[in-house]
Amino acid sequence: MGSRTFESRPDVVEELHVLSPNSSLRGAKSAIAEIPRTHFSGEGTLEWFESVWIIDPQPLATDVWVFSPSFDLVLLVEHRWRGLLPPGGKVEPEKTSFEGARRELIEET
Repeated sequence: MGSRTFESRPDVVEELHVLSPNSSLRGAKSAIAEIPRTHFSGEGTLEWFESVWIIDPQPLATDVWVFSPSFDLVLLVEHRWRGLLPPGGKVEPEKTSFEGARRELIEET
């Protein structure tokens, strides 16, 4: 499986700026920068990002899966109407998804 980045696609970043001229641009750029460090379970992930998210930008969100060293326990928090979930939430526009995940883990535990 090959890896693609948006480094050769300045038009994608420019399109992000046109569609989302507010501070969410930095969050989108952070997400794009993290793509090469992410493991994909299949082909087509970047194409999906280009075709769907770019057209209808949504706030970025993250969740954190924390396991015990023996992988027999997982950390969950109780959401008032969604039930038990891993800690997570919306990523602030100026933060990366890793920074957002760290903040959510601290806030919710």
